[in-house]
Amino acid sequence: MRTAPGYLHYLQWLLLLALLAASAAFGFYDLFSNFRQYDDEGYWLIATRLFLDGHPLYEQIEIPYGPVSLAVKIVLHDYLSVPLTNAATRFISLAYWIFLCAGCGLLVRRLTGSNLAGVIGYVLIFLFMRAFTNEPGHPQELIACFAILIPLCLDGGEDKSNWWRWFGIGVLVALMFNTKVNIGIFCLAAVMVVIAAGLPASRWTTYLRLLALVLAASFPFVLMRTHWQQANCLPYAAICSAAILAASLAACSSHGSSVIRLKDCAGAVSGVLLILLSVYLFLRMNGASVAAYLASVQQFTTVLGDVYLFREYSLGQVALAFVAPLMAVLLLRPGSSQKRFTLIVSLKIIFAAVTAGLLFRLGPANTQSLLGWAGPWCWLCIAPQDEDNISLQRRVLALLAVFHLLLAYPIPGSQLYFGSFLILVSALVCAADSASSLAQKWQGQGSGGWRPSGNLVHVLFIAGLLAYFGYRGQELRGRYWALHPVQIPGMEWVRLESDRVSTYQLLLAEMRKADAGFNAFGLNSLYLWSGVDMAAPVMVQHDLRFTSSRRREQIAGGLAAASNPLVLLRMPQYGLQPQNIELTDWINTEFVEYRKIGGYRLMKKPSRP
Repeated sequence: MRTAPGYLHYLQWLLLLALLAASAAFGFYDLFSNFRQYDDEGYWLIATRLFLDGHPLYEQIEIPYGPVSLAVKIVLHDYLSVPLTNAATRFISLAYWIFLCAGCGLLVRRLTGSNLAGVIGYVLIFLFMRAFTNEPGHPQELIACFAILIPLCLDGGEDKSNWWRWFGIGVLVALMFNTKVNIGIFCLAAVMVVIAAGLPASRWTTYLRLLALVLAASFPFVLMRTHWQQANCLPYAAICSAAILAASLAACSSHGSSVIRLKDCAGAVSGVLLILLSVYLFLRMNGASVAAYLASVQQFTTVLGDVYLFREYSLGQVALAFVAPLMAVLLLRPGSSQKRFTLIVSLKIIFAAVTAGLLFRLGPANTQSLLGWAGPWCWLCIAPQDEDNISLQRRVLALLAVFHLLLAYPIPGSQLYFGSFLILVSALVCAADSASSLAQKWQGQGSGGWRPSGNLVHVLFIAGLLAYFGYRGQELRGRYWALHPVQIPGMEWVRLESDRVSTYQLLLAEMRKADAGFNAFGLNSLYLWSGVDMAAPVMVQHDLRFTSSRRREQIAGGLAAASNPLVLLRMPQYGLQPQNIELTDWINTEFVEYRKIGGYRLMKKPSRP
């Protein structure tokens, strides 16, 4: 029976729809007033264009990621006829952004039973994940959506843990692996720990759990073994190891006694095999091979041995991280105690408060602080506050959250955000747990007086969020209209600073004079804007070292064969130039600089007498 008039119920839904529309407008103004110099979106646009033009994947299109993201782009841009442009890519990114936030809100709602917590989850993740504006079209968007669907597959109770749900988990893990190998391995490891923790008790499963704990805790150090000597590597690895160990111990505790049956494991394996077979057939049908796929990933991994960036983590963060598994062991022993449950509730409150404090005091830009201080305590969303069993859904969330911390290796840019958003989900679940416990205690003490109905509270809270989005949205809207339209084909609705607009328009005018082009440092969108052929079907990301020597030879051959090619090189003060790359040495020998535009050196073949 409702505790508030019916009109409040319908008003609540109207406000939720208004909040969704307001967040979409917020995201639009943010996405369409940004364009990063490194232009990852152009990289993926060109990769899709080359594939649709018939170039075999991995044989000629050398990308360091799996084929799933390109398969999705083919469905969007070929079968559904979505334009292959920067503007369309931004709209697709906005859809992913909202889908991820809705998934997080739904997961929080299912884990806590609180509609209010679910709405907060949507808004919190939406504001935190403004990293979507950095690289529209990057596979990380798809990966994040796959990740949040994994715990949603289980839908809570043990009775729902059937073959088809585990089949879905297997499908999602395999999709992630074939989108980006490293996060696929991390999610597979998380699911494997949950399975080991949930198998029926026996001597062999006890050994299996011990093995899972050892392997999980040592995984970060094994992953980063080539960088142990680098500054800040070991502190980061230690924090990740402690976080994974704490969550694994919590998942293996007696409170997490939901049983995973062998047929559930068979369902997960079936899902993995189905996707692996589908990927194999996709590669074969498009002229690619598994060997070329693995070689492309290996090329990228080899280069990453020299390209890395570790953020700084303090000894205090490392020490506090190792308190987390110790507390998990002490608090999750068999038996019950009122003091123990009180301590668990207190720790959940502290975890949620610290997470909120880091967000509001330091801001999302200091996401490594969130990882270092809050990441190791994600296990608390598994810790029970009563004698009820902890759902598989919570265990999967906690394990995914701690393994996602490894996404910050080796280059913690936007990956820090995509590796940390599950910390916020875990903290919000803990906050809702604690609020529920305190409310029950308050009601149990016989507190009287009038209390507002749930629907009225929700309406007032959502109205407040809507007002906030309206206020911030007006700021973004004003900023957007103060910028200048780019006025380049494919960049409809995108507005930027006047000097950058001038730079891109001048570069476009010069590119259109050429019969072939080569941009050595990103800005792949320029090929699409101009319609000029690439010197060779080779995309360059941030560094020429990410391309193989064979690909660089193809670029040189294409430039030599063109009658009027244009080469763009970045000046050192605007971006690091790779050292000892034979292609740039050859370009500096065979080409002459004739103009500089916005940090780019424009080079052409010298005039012949």
